[in-house]
Amino acid sequence: MRTIVTVNRAKTRHRKDDLSLDGLSFLLADVQDNLGNFLTAFLTIQNWPSSRIGAAIAAGGLGAVLARFVGGWALDIFCGRRLMLAVCCAVTFVSVAMMLWVPLFYPIVVAHFIAGGAGALFTPILAAISHHTAGARGYIERMGRNESFNHLGNASSGFLMSLLGRLIGPVAPLWGVGGLAAVSILFVGGFSAQADEPSGQPPEAASVRETLRAVFTLLSEPRLAIFLATYLLFNVANGAVVPLMIERYAFLHLGDPAVVTAICIVIAQITVIPPFLVGF
Repeated sequence: MRTIVTVNRAKTRHRKDDLSLDGLSFLLADVQDNLGNFLTAFLTIQNWPSSRIGAAIAAGGLGAVLARFVGGWALDIFCGRRLMLAVCCAVTFVSVAMMLWVPLFYPIVVAHFIAGGAGALFTPILAAISHHTAGARGYIERMGRNESFNHLGNASSGFLMSLLGRLIGPVAPLWGVGGLAAVSILFVGGFSAQADEPSGQPPEAASVRETLRAVFTLLSEPRLAIFLATYLLFNVANGAVVPLMIERYAFLHLGDPAVVTAICIVIAQITVIPPFLVGF
């Protein structure tokens, strides 16, 4: 009898963790991927010059780069993954609210820098939680499921944002992104304590010299260096396509930039969803 109760509890815990991961992957997709695009549409409507829009968007990218560097280190030594995820959701909501309440250059640059950093941590935190809740054997399948819900969330949110943008205006998609971040906190509370379990291996502090030596060893590998350079160039080229298109669209007065942004997001995500669903 005791064994049956233990198994049932484990299954219930696993279902709760799966539900929370599905919900967060779905809701946070638009938050981490499309905030900059909707911000570009909003600033274009505010008649910001291209140089200032570019600076504001670049601030989010800089925040994301720094956050991934620090966040990876923090995940290795800090087990409070649920707390980290909840803080990132709350910080994103506050940052978006600040952009809308104080639409000035420096406040928006600072807010997008912070929001970009918070959004960049969602994926590694969810990956760490997936590893601890699904286990080593189920990790790959769980990550594939995360990606499926991520792209489905991007497409669904993009469609919703297009409706909000058409009915209310360019401010609505930004409030929608902030609202998704706030609602996500509810799913964070659905995780079991297993999400915060330590890795089982005591963290070992590496010296600065050892860290630099490891980095140099990785970068000295030709194949890895080529891959990193290619990946960087692709993201530099690909990441600016939608913001530049939005600016050009608004400059020519062809319609509502917020609606066009959402449509581009929906089309892109719909084409990506099917490959991830093949295994399910």
